Amino acid sequence: MNSLARSTYHKNFYQKIVGIALALLFLASPATAAPAFKSPAHVKRWMKTYYLKPSPGKVASAIRYMSASGILDKKNSISPVFGFLSGVFQQNPDKVNAIIRSLDGLKEHHLGVVVFGLWYSGLDDARKKVEALFARHPQLAKNFAFLTKNDPRPLVELPLEKGEWILDALWGQFMATGSPGPVRRVISTLPWGQDKKEMGKYLVASAARFSLTANAGQHRKVREVIKAELPLQSDEVQAALKGILNKARKKKK
Repeated sequence: MNSLARSTYHKNFYQKIVGIALALLFLASPATAAPAFKSPAHVKRWMKTYYLKPSPGKVASAIRYMSASGILDKKNSISPVFGFLSGVFQQNPDKVNAIIRSLDGLKEHHLGVVVFGLWYSGLDDARKKVEALFARHPQLAKNFAFLTKNDPRPLVELPLEKGEWILDALWGQFMATGSPGPVRRVISTLPWGQDKKEMGKYLVASAARFSLTANAGQHRKVREVIKAELPLQSDEVQAALKGILNKARKKKK
């Protein structure tokens, strides 16, 4: 074999090896093929429309980005994120362990969104999964000891009078699932907006009305749920829902 032939042979052989290596890398790590999150706005847009094209394989990457970018250090981000995770876990019980494993090395205090997401997912083994997470993170177990004094429960069963943060979590779950349940739960607070004597409930109802208007303007699914609820509600709530739909239409224009 002359020098030119040897050179050609080695070049072709090298290209084949590189091609095989790249193929194996792609097969072993399909998540790496997904585009990286480029900004907080990017990851928030992805979350907001997740239910239209679910991609559980990207969830761990999104949480990692939110941790690294500081999103999870903002208190007002915690509820929507754990609500989102509760919906992802609820709809993908067979992928929960893989998602949690993919979050190994995440800042421990940011794993709180995973704890809440599991606890309020409605999964039969929610407590078992949370306790397994606590076994690997003793400090997390101490910080969330208050949670395990009660039983896990689906997010939609939380008493809404506890605060507006539950509304944020419900919208996070809606964005993960597209389910009407969280939207109906938010609507259920609107009667509280008729009476200021119980100021806590009144404030929750006001926040619910605002969030319904904002999300109805962005999500056709939310508008559909509101329209379906109209004939089931009292005259006062019907009037509030019609007002929300009218404002949502104006925002769309």
